[in-house]
Amino acid sequence: MAVLVLAVAAIRRLAGLRTVLVAGLLAVALGAATIGRNEVYRDEERLWTELIARQPANARAHASLGHFLVRTERWAEAAGRYEQVLRLRPDYADARSDYAGVLGRLGRLPEAIPHYEAAVRLKPDDAIICYNLGLALMQAGRLPEARVSLENAVRLPRGRGRADWHATLGNVLLDLNEVPAAAAEFARALEIQPEATEARHNLALALVRLGRPAEAIPHYEAVLRQLPGTAQVHHNLALAFAQAGRVAEAIAAEEVALRLNPGLTAAREQLARLRRR
Repeated sequence: MAVLVLAVAAIRRLAGLRTVLVAGLLAVALGAATIGRNEVYRDEERLWTELIARQPANARAHASLGHFLVRTERWAEAAGRYEQVLRLRPDYADARSDYAGVLGRLGRLPEAIPHYEAAVRLKPDDAIICYNLGLALMQAGRLPEARVSLENAVRLPRGRGRADWHATLGNVLLDLNEVPAAAAEFARALEIQPEATEARHNLALALVRLGRPAEAIPHYEAVLRQLPGTAQVHHNLALAFAQAGRVAEAIAAEEVALRLNPGLTAAREQLARLRRR
């Protein structure tokens, strides 16, 4: 617009009123074009589609359209778009990671993992890609590999303050029966985010497995203050009470669990054992 004003001023000096009117009409036409372009910007999908039509080899434009399709949960279309990105730029680590995520959403986890692994090779210091690879490996049941990837993720700068990442690593370690290491990860998650209820519950589970029920009981009680209607937590608290020798409290906790969920067989069997004691 500034350039247009200067041009009109120059035209006025050189050519008089008639030419100024022509320039004014030109300004109106340019203004109409600007309004049309603003409409395009308001429609993100149209924006990227038009840009791709003009620049079909623009990998970033294809990736941006893929990201839009992911946000609108159009997974199959997003997969096709990311395939186009990777044909143009096989070394585009973020797009490869995003493509892997889309494959996972489509139930194609075995295909997703190699793409995550390739993305990690391209960007080994990207904590998010390492974490996503760890999640995919965990979902595939490849726990030792998941552990390595998740440990890498929480060591990187962007992963050190993530309570949920430490808790996920703790879950993998617990499944691998590396209980002391799992307890340490859950404790680290709670240092970062004291209200992380799931991490607190799983820390209590780990402490019971370590033979430290007295330390687990306050964690279970804290969880029940947040989730008082969860039968399984009342049952787990009862197990901790029983291991600590507090049989009457264990019976009371199991009775609450069964009131909340009469079909909880483990609680019913444990209650019968406690009553015999």
